[in-house]
Amino acid sequence: MDCRYSTYKSHDIRIADNVVKYNAGVGVGGGQMDRMAVENNVIRYNCWWELYAGSGISLGDGIDVDLSTTGYKMLIQSSNATNGTVYTAAIPVGTATTVKAITWKSGLTTSYVSTANYTFNTATPAAVPTPTFLIAPGTYSDTVKVNLLTRTPGAYIRYTTDGTTPSATNGTWAFDKPVTVTTSALLQAVAFKPNSGRATSGVLSGSYVVRGDVGSLAMGTGTDVFGGNKIRFSRFLASGDLTATRIMAKVAATSGNYRCAIYADSGAVPGAFLKGSAVVTNPTAGWQSFTLTSAQALTSGTYYWLAI
Repeated sequence: MDCRYSTYKSHDIRIADNVVKYNAGVGVGGGQMDRMAVENNVIRYNCWWELYAGSGISLGDGIDVDLSTTGYKMLIQSSNATNGTVYTAAIPVGTATTVKAITWKSGLTTSYVSTANYTFNTATPAAVPTPTFLIAPGTYSDTVKVNLLTRTPGAYIRYTTDGTTPSATNGTWAFDKPVTVTTSALLQAVAFKPNSGRATSGVLSGSYVVRGDVGSLAMGTGTDVFGGNKIRFSRFLASGDLTATRIMAKVAATSGNYRCAIYADSGAVPGAFLKGSAVVTNPTAGWQSFTLTSAQALTSGTYYWLAI
């Protein structure tokens, strides 16, 4: 009610025991009136954007209709004028949202409105970068210790040497200790960051070949038949846990087919055949490399026989 442009001004009005809500205009409001009482009302969810607090209780521009010495008289008591939801617990926010809030207490002036805007980055986060080797893959003469590094804070690394693909759930954890490679191995690793929404990194892969000083330069002393040909043996002691992938042998002739092999030791004589090489045809005289058909593990302190 607004009587500012009326000849007769409103007075002696009581608004009581009402529920005023979901009103597109105002809550309870008026102007140019006297002796107004607003009591025991619930006023909420009205036109929150209106100026001058029109969504709650707004009584302004009062007049003194009876020209009393006390001026205009207004009574507002026991009314609950709010707009919004009473806060009782954390507010779940899952989409772009603007949250506005006030605090109030009976007998005190309501606070200013606090506003917070919440937005979400819906883009897919980048995968964790692939880890790196601090010692490059290659051929080494002795045991090699390989450190794995990720530059992503909070990320972890898992690795494998058994040929399986590492993942966030498969492989050995690589914490602050290097991976010790004592025999030839394919070392594979990934980095991942749990509960980050980021995909596991690509697979880092590197082949490490460990060779020790094994063998003998002396002429072989034993003979046996291998593939229909007579061959000579040379006994040697493995100086460490190694993986043999090829045999170096000195060849005098330059025509024909040649192969090398590794045999187990049996009472200081050649025992069981372990691994043979591919055929080398018409080699150049001198030292030749014979690649084994597959890697052969050699145990430290154990005798073996080389054959050509």
